[in-house]
Amino acid sequence: PIVDFCFAPTGLEFVSASTDKTIRIFRTRGDGVGRSRDVYHTQRMQALTAVRFTPDAAYIISASDDANIRIWKSDASAPSTGPLHPAQREALRYRKALLSKYKHMPDVRNIVKHRHLPKLIKKLKQKNLIQQDKKRRKIDNTIRHTKNNNENTKRLTIGARERAVIKEQE
Repeated sequence: PIVDFCFAPTGLEFVSASTDKTIRIFRTRGDGVGRSRDVYHTQRMQALTAVRFTPDAAYIISASDDANIRIWKSDASAPSTGPLHPAQREALRYRKALLSKYKHMPDVRNIVKHRHLPKLIKKLKQKNLIQQDKKRRKIDNTIRHTKNNNENTKRLTIGARERAVIKEQE
């Protein structure tokens, strides 16, 4: 479960802290909405209690149950904070140019989207997917073996996101 979240001062991203010992950064607009842009975790970190952006949105500050405060870069692939050697600057520029040039290729897209997660979190995600699949199959079987398709069976076919929306305003 999510314990805390904070919007970036720009309003374009927000960060969440959860009890599974991860910090996730999400975009609010554009590509990748609904999917975490970055995931931060360490092996020794305990369940998180708070997370905040710095006023310039360059860093994320997190607090955990083990009474530690950690500072993370909000963009993990950003260069270090110190001055860069011209060769390092050129290498970073070249990598960005390659990514933008070949971003349409499936292999490059998969590499860019890939986020390393701890084994425990991967197993929990797989377990959750199995449970969701079981629920979906149960609903399908209920609908298939019901004599008449009335409002109750139609209600079962509505997705979780549609059920969560109470009212839409324009």
